[in-house]
Amino acid sequence: AFFAAHGRIRVVADPAPLCRAAAPSAAERRFAQEGSDGGEAWDGCWQAGKDGVTIVVKADERVIHHALVRLTVFVYAQFFADRAEALGLLRDGVRRLRGQSARLGDAVLADLAAREPAAVARFKALKADDGAAFAAVVLAEAVDSAYCSAATRAAFQAGFPAAWREFNAEGTGLGGDLGAPWFER
Repeated sequence: AFFAAHGRIRVVADPAPLCRAAAPSAAERRFAQEGSDGGEAWDGCWQAGKDGVTIVVKADERVIHHALVRLTVFVYAQFFADRAEALGLLRDGVRRLRGQSARLGDAVLADLAAREPAAVARFKALKADDGAAFAAVVLAEAVDSAYCSAATRAAFQAGFPAAWREFNAEGTGLGGDLGAPWFER
């Protein structure tokens, strides 16, 4: 769907100017700055334009490996789901995705509360300021953790047990909708 919608991936030395132009919400900008010790480090973002959607990512192998899957999930969760909803398409699927993301977010907060109170405060602030951005962040992290490699999948399962259970909930979890990861096929 990404490439069918004229999606492009643009690898650049410094994505900051393009990402600032993508106009993230105030909550997203604040969340990103908090995650980079108050600076404005942008590893990547996505932009919608009249010619389609573009993922912008920093020209750094580590960043590409870390950020590309997450950015793709952001595009699906924010761009495609919002457009489908606005056009009255895929109503049940979009509603299901939004519900899954909300339940997953609550599970992540529960997991973090047990061991990282500072992170809980940061995520709760994002959720309060921009619930859709919070849901997209949690969804992107979960999909990347579950599907990047066997090691990230094991770390997700061990480090976020409530989120792992929600992600794989029988009949309602994202894991069932997305299928088995490439390394288990």
